[in-house]
Order: sequence, then C-alpha cells, then structure tokens
Amino acid sequence: VFEKVGETRNTGIEIPSSTQNVASRSGFNWTTDLNFFANREEIVDLYGSKEDDVGNEWFIGQTLTVWYDYEKIGIWQENEAAEAASHGQEPGEIKVRDQNNDGSINEQDRIIHGTDMPDFSAGLANHFSYKNVNLSIFLYGSFGQTIYNGFNTPGLYARYNGLNVDYWTPENPTNAHPRPNVSQEDPIYSSTRGYMDGSFVKVRNVRLGYTFPSDFVRNLSIQSLRVYVNAESPLVFSKLNNIDPERYGGEISADQPNTRLYTVGVNINF
Repeated sequence: VFEKVGETRNTGIEIPSSTQNVASRSGFNWTTDLNFFANREEIVDLYGSKEDDVGNEWFIGQTLTVWYDYEKIGIWQENEAAEAASHGQEPGEIKVRDQNNDGSINEQDRIIHGTDMPDFSAGLANHFSYKNVNLSIFLYGSFGQTIYNGFNTPGLYARYNGLNVDYWTPENPTNAHPRPNVSQEDPIYSSTRGYMDGSFVKVRNVRLGYTFPSDFVRNLSIQSLRVYVNAESPLVFSKLNNIDPERYGGEISADQPNTRLYTVGVNINF
C-alpha cells in the first residue's frame, strides 16, 4: 500500500565561475574554476497534521535525516555517586543532560544534534602552465554537516582490540570516555560520543606533468610523449584526525581512514 504521508521542500543555489588570471607572452598561464553550491531540505508536513513523527525521527522544519539522541555532558565522577544512583548509574558511566529538568532521563531528553547534509560545499580548481609544464590543483570543501564518528565509540569491554582512548578510572577522572567494563557490551549512552562536526577541506587532486618537445619525440618515431605524477587526496583538514569525512560505512558512520594514492604515468601517442 502506497500512501502520501508528508511533504518536503528543497531549495538550492549553484554558482559556477571561471577566470583567466594570467595569460603572459612568456608562456605562463593561470586559470581558476570555482563552483559553489548549497541545498536546503526541510519537511513541510507529515500526515496532514504538521506534527513531528518522533518514532521515525522526522521533524517539521528539519531535513529527512537528522541525528536524534541524548546529549553527553561528561562522565559521572565519584563525588556525584548519589546523583548518578538516582538515574540508575554509577561513577565512570556517561552522564547525559536532563533537557527538561524533570529529574529523570527518558526519551523526552533527546535532542537533534544536526544532519549529515552540509550547509554549503565548494570546489576550487587552479590550472597552471608554463611552456611544456602544467600543474593542476583541485580543492574541495564541505561545511556545516554533523557526522557520526564510529571510531570514537569503542566498546571498552575487552573482547576485541580497540583504540587507546582517554577512559575513566578513579585515578584518571576524565570526562572523555567511560570506564572499561568487561561485563558490558557497550556503555550506557555510548552513541552520544560519536557526533562530530564533519566540515572539511580536502586537497582532492594534484597533478604535475611535462610534455616533451615535438623535435625530441620525432626522433623517437612517436607523435607525443608526456610524463606526469599524480596525488589523490594528499591532504585533508578536519576535526576528525585521520578519519575521512567523505567516506561512510555502516549506518552513515565515518569509520574509514583517509587514503592517499600517488601515481606516476607516461602517455605515449604512436
């Protein structure tokens, strides 16, 4: 059975531009291509009632995909044992915010942490050439999205190898990660550790090439000869250390490292 259960709205903008920055008689040329784009998605109506569908995590005025969860505010410390016990917890476990201040933690205390859709993205390509040498550099950036960093939520139950994180012990009263617990598969409220700013700037491609002069290749009985070196994603700037914000695995979870590819090539035209 198919039924129309809601209405969404998408509005966007895309601005491409190309410039010829330098075109000198000496043979040096520089051109730039810039592409800026943004999209706004929102749910306008659900079931004709304009009310949120919390079970499906659909909210009026929000995108179709949002991060909806409790808010981590630290780790219960030993001097907070009584307050932790009132929530059925112990020191060393994750402390979340009581959003409505009713003295209990329940589903009403979940909030929207953001969406995996960026506020805007942009690509910038610069092309340089001087006589037989050419260089191209392509940068790409995406800003405003929230992603789930799966590497930041280790289980701490000693069944598998895990990251060396700053976990809580009585001697190390950190607020970063909860205590290890061999009898607990995942810490309570474990997912609250994973939401992070996914904004990034990536040097997506750098290519440097040299085309041999026609007099030289004519002696080799070929039409053209070009050599080049190429680097794919040599640099990434983000808050995710070595995690690639563009690559997702599992349930929209950023859990794959940055990969870099360097190649050397030769183009021969007989």
